[in-house]
Amino acid sequence: MKNSKKLLIICLSVVLALSFALAGCKKDGDGGSEGEKGSNGQKNVTISAFISRAGTNPTKDNRIYQKIKEEFGVEFKFEYVVGEIGERVGTMTSGGEYPDLIGVQSNEANQFIDAGAFIPLEKYINDAENYPNLN
Repeated sequence: MKNSKKLLIICLSVVLALSFALAGCKKDGDGGSEGEKGSNGQKNVTISAFISRAGTNPTKDNRIYQKIKEEFGVEFKFEYVVGEIGERVGTMTSGGEYPDLIGVQSNEANQFIDAGAFIPLEKYINDAENYPNLN
């Protein structure tokens, strides 16, 4: 149980890092959307996040998200499930339009796995020279 939590945290960290790294590497019309320029002089990038359980939505004045926007030019657009998650997952997978980040409960992840929504991260982890402890 302890190892699976550690692995989950590592995988989520890698996915988040890859999202930040790849957010600017997009084809026309694909990936996160670009917005105004941030304090770093680069265009802000919006990362979409799908959350399966509605909770406390971050407010506009949330200091953590403000700092992330200021420092990295990254904003988050959260989408929470309203109604049945299976319907939303079906719509998402049939259209092939996925958010940049997906946060689901372990029992809900199977729907995404069965649809082929997750990509293998091994090649990124194995090639991560700067992160030898991920292996």
